[in-house]
Amino acid sequence: MRRAAALVLLASAGCTVVPQGMLKKSASPAPQEPWTPPESGRMPPAEPAPPPQVPEEYMRPGTTLTLGQLVDVALLNNPVTRESWHTARAAAAEVGSRRATYFPFVEADGVLERQKSSAVGGQFTFLQTTYGPAVAASWLLFDFGAREADVQEATRDLYAADWAHNAAIQNVVLNVAFEELTIAVDTHVFRVSNRTRLAPGKDPLEVEMKLLKVTPKKYLKNAHHYLILHGRYTCIAQKPLCWKCPILEQCEFPERKKFAKLAPEPVKKVLPKAR
Repeated sequence: MRRAAALVLLASAGCTVVPQGMLKKSASPAPQEPWTPPESGRMPPAEPAPPPQVPEEYMRPGTTLTLGQLVDVALLNNPVTRESWHTARAAAAEVGSRRATYFPFVEADGVLERQKSSAVGGQFTFLQTTYGPAVAASWLLFDFGAREADVQEATRDLYAADWAHNAAIQNVVLNVAFEELTIAVDTHVFRVSNRTRLAPGKDPLEVEMKLLKVTPKKYLKNAHHYLILHGRYTCIAQKPLCWKCPILEQCEFPERKKFAKLAPEPVKKVLPKAR
């Protein structure tokens, strides 16, 4: 009897019961409903877009801007050139990180230990303190070309990012200075084109080529700006605002109806009572 009771206790101790309230907070309550994160798991609010950076001397009344000055303002404020520049800088930092593996690794540490012991029934007490530094160094000398391959890979990625930045600058200059019908693809344009299936592609160049084919010629000049604004304020990355999208019926995003149901409730206007 005692053995049976012990087995029951061991079996019950090995089982873990998860409260239903924790399950509801940790996951979606149903397959067709989206998960509502708690305060600690929510994305930070998006920062408002900074105002255009225009030199003060350009804003003075009666100032006539040259074509070069207009191109400078466009390059400074265009999100595509800004994004491609940050991407190139991140790629350059990655090359430096990969090259750091050629240097020795040095680790310094310190140890401090205090021990108290007694003997003869507590009549004698001993205190012992031990301390000292510790330094460890390691240097990988031979790896059969693994580090060199990593550096070469990061370097090729850097070249690609630099060429992409140059292409972004060229597209902006052609569009502003010569009114060439080009579409520069940044994060917003890339997301909108793939999510709506307007011009799906694996990389910005493929998306750009498809956009040039499907966009009517009369809209090519400003299509880039339209797509950026739509991606920045409506078709956002985390939770797209499908409930206010003007192309909801034409969009091919599979989850558009689910996000369209997340529209906020309209504010009820309370009219003052007549006296």
